[in-house]
Amino acid sequence: MKKKITKTLIESESAPQNSKLLIWDETVSGFHVVIRPSGRKSFYAFYRLRNHKQQTVKLGDFPAMTVEEAREKCKALMNQAFDGVDPLAVIRERARLEEPDPAKNGTMRDLYAKYMAEHAIFKKPASRKNDVIYWERHILPRIGDKRVREVTRGDISAIHKGIGAELNRKGELMKTTANRVLEVLKKAFSLAEEWEWRPEGSNPGARIKKFKEQARNRYLTLQEAAALDKVLVKYLDAGYRERQVARLVLILLLVGGRKQEIRNARWEWVNLERGVLSLPDSKSNEPQDIQLPDKVLDILADIREDQRRNNRESDYIFDGHVRGQPLKDEGKHWDNIRAEAGLKDFRMHDLRHSFASYMAMATGSELMIQQSLRHADAKTSKRYTHMFNEPLRSAVNQTAGKIIEAMRGDKIVDFETAKQARRKANDRGQVSEQTA
Repeated sequence: MKKKITKTLIESESAPQNSKLLIWDETVSGFHVVIRPSGRKSFYAFYRLRNHKQQTVKLGDFPAMTVEEAREKCKALMNQAFDGVDPLAVIRERARLEEPDPAKNGTMRDLYAKYMAEHAIFKKPASRKNDVIYWERHILPRIGDKRVREVTRGDISAIHKGIGAELNRKGELMKTTANRVLEVLKKAFSLAEEWEWRPEGSNPGARIKKFKEQARNRYLTLQEAAALDKVLVKYLDAGYRERQVARLVLILLLVGGRKQEIRNARWEWVNLERGVLSLPDSKSNEPQDIQLPDKVLDILADIREDQRRNNRESDYIFDGHVRGQPLKDEGKHWDNIRAEAGLKDFRMHDLRHSFASYMAMATGSELMIQQSLRHADAKTSKRYTHMFNEPLRSAVNQTAGKIIEAMRGDKIVDFETAKQARRKANDRGQVSEQTA
């Protein structure tokens, strides 16, 4: 349709149900209005450059822009095109120059988006999930709209102390969460310096000290281990899902693995010849082997047979409720197991601590613990050194005995008896060469 575009004409026209209506202006070449089925009406300019390239530029929406304003704007664009300047390229360059500079005006919400897109994306899914919680639950509600360059040490300290003073669902102070949030903020501002959003060396969290954390050292005592065993035996005679959870608990306790590693393990990772579970990836972002004791190999054989007998064969050792997927959670079974065993304050991750503690008692070797638990830092294994005393004392006694055997010609001397004999001889004023 080609008519002189007027306010009355635009108001009187409407688009067909499934297509747009274009009205071209009779007075200014290239000037037209587009009416959509939704009722939206917009002004456009169509022009051709000297290289014959065609462009269409939106001028504005009716009635926010009047017909007269749109027509004059179209004429100005046509003059630019006639002079060899592409109006659309000018508009795009102007928009680029007018964009806010994140290095000067970026807010904490902008930093969050960049942090997740360029840093957190390389983390494990569980770590990324935690980062989202730290940002959206603790950081953004407090300083989300503040410019990155304006955040001070006082702001970070207030966040850290504020979270640390809150109580979790158990009524405990959230000092551990506060420390994790502080770590995220320190890293985020370190990246902000790299991205030139802040001056170098201006990290506002750099000198803030973390709260002292009490390392959790919960492990099974001999009595608790016996109580847990009784409950697990009962669950191994229950339904399929109860049996799977009971076996999961047993394997975690006997190998010291992380819950996610074992729960998501595939049958193809089991190397029976070497007696290991070969993880293609791990917390340290590299392949690792988990040693499998003979007892665990027997449990795996039971699981394989149980799956076959119940038509639950799967790629995963611990198959989930949905076929083709691993076990997502233990439901109420783990809660029921620990309740029946009297372990209400015992977490599934404490099975890993228990393995390490019993290895300390059995071997007295930090190196063995580090290798078995696959700790990247040997310091992490030192938390179990309180368990070394008994095996160390036993080893020292055995070593002392061997030394005495060598010194006394394969005859172990009772030093207490020798001491008493010496005392009696001294009382008589006679010192025997034999007791000297």
